[in-house]
Amino acid sequence: MADLGSSKVFGDLTVTGFIVNPTLEAALGGKAESTHTHDGRYYTEAEIDAMFAGFTTTPDWTAVSNKPATATRWPAWTEVTSKPTTFSPSAHTHSIADVSGLQTELDGKAAASHTHAYLPLAGGTLTGPLTVKNVREGVYVSPSLAFLRSNGGFQFHTLTASGTMTIDLVEGESMTIHLIGGDTHSVTWPTTTWIGGVPILTANSVVAFWKANNVLFGSLVGDY
Repeated sequence: MADLGSSKVFGDLTVTGFIVNPTLEAALGGKAESTHTHDGRYYTEAEIDAMFAGFTTTPDWTAVSNKPATATRWPAWTEVTSKPTTFSPSAHTHSIADVSGLQTELDGKAAASHTHAYLPLAGGTLTGPLTVKNVREGVYVSPSLAFLRSNGGFQFHTLTASGTMTIDLVEGESMTIHLIGGDTHSVTWPTTTWIGGVPILTANSVVAFWKANNVLFGSLVGDY
């Protein structure tokens, strides 16, 4: 502690005639003068502005050194992390024009409701002449005296006992039946309009049937 009446200079401050606290004296002694300069270890603001004056644009990518490899190319699929396991598309639609070539393909297609000027496989009616070069009928050995036209136009049956014949024909259909054993067994005929009389069967007889105007017609072709 200084004596009363002594003077003490602290920078620009002169203290006279007061008791000076040593702590305050030390704090004021560590301060710089309000007007002062710095030595060569520091840059002035003007010097710093001058040094950075040339850096006014962003550097070109090629000028950047030590770039990581993944920054210079698209990453490989295996390098992508946290990928979802599925990629389900969200609900969406497309116009025909969005699909390349679709309109051309559609233009070459017929409407689903189109028709053809052909006789269908089942049903239908021919209104003009039909020329057929060759027709091959099916030949069927019938196990009984029940004859179905769907089994063929030529059918055989060997009589092992006398019985009643049935014939399934529709309008315009015909059938030729070969009967074997007619000399030892008799046949009860279906309702038939006979051409040339009721047949008298022999060991081998051929009888033709046809249906017209909803009438079943029959005729003995001959014996062999």
